Amino acid sequence: MHSALTESRFQDVIRSASYWVWETDECLHLIYVSNRISKALETQPSAVVGRHIFSLGEFKKNPSRPDLAASLMPFRGCIVLMPDKRGQTRHV
Repeated sequence: MHSALTESRFQDVIRSASYWVWETDECLHLIYVSNRISKALETQPSAVVGRHIFSLGEFKKNPSRPDLAASLMPFRGCIVLMPDKRGQTRHV
């Protein structure tokens, strides 16, 4: 019961946040994506879960940050170039 309440609260916070939120396993495969991500990609979350995080698009390099793939640390403020279904590249 407590777990269900915690999950419900977590989902409420994610829905109210303007941030994109995802979680990966140790191999960087997505195990959770927020609705904001799936809306931007114009697909259902289930179509994204299981994919490698770097399959979403190209993460722009930033010389002042460590390599995202090598560091395995949480990050924010990175620009990702993501193609949408119409072939347009979105700067996210």
